[in-house]
Amino acid sequence: MSLSNDWASAVKSMVDADALLDTFSLERSIVSIRIGKNSGGWLDMAEARDLYRWISLDVSEVVAIASNDEKVALSTVAYIGQPVSVSESHAIVRIALGVESMLTYVSDKDATLKEDELTVRKLAAIAKYFQSLNNSGV
Repeated sequence: MSLSNDWASAVKSMVDADALLDTFSLERSIVSIRIGKNSGGWLDMAEARDLYRWISLDVSEVVAIASNDEKVALSTVAYIGQPVSVSESHAIVRIALGVESMLTYVSDKDATLKEDELTVRKLAAIAKYFQSLNNSGV
C-alpha cells in the first residue's frame, strides 16, 4: 500500500467513526467528507461555508455545553479544502495530504495522524453544535 493510500485509509476510518461524518469519496490523498445535521440530511453549500470559516477559528468559548475533549477540538485551528457543492442537497469538504504533510507523515506517522484526528474531531464537534455556532454570529 502506498503512503497516501495508508494515510487516506486511516483518515477515512476516523471520519466514518463519527455518526455525523461520512466519507463521500476517497481519491488518492484526498478524503471528501459530507457533514451531517442533527436534524437529518447534510450541510448544504451555505452551511459548509460556515463550517469552513469556523474550522479555522478557535470557537471553543462559543459552545458552553461542549465536553472538555470537544472544547480541545473546537479550540484547534485547522485548515481543510474549501467546500464544494456536489448536489442541491449537500456540499463536501476535503482533508488532503499535501507535500509538507506527506514529508511529516514519512518521518512521524503518528504525529501527522494525531493532527488529522484533531481536524476530524473538530469537524464532528462543529456538526454536533452547528446550531449553537450558527446562532452565535461567529
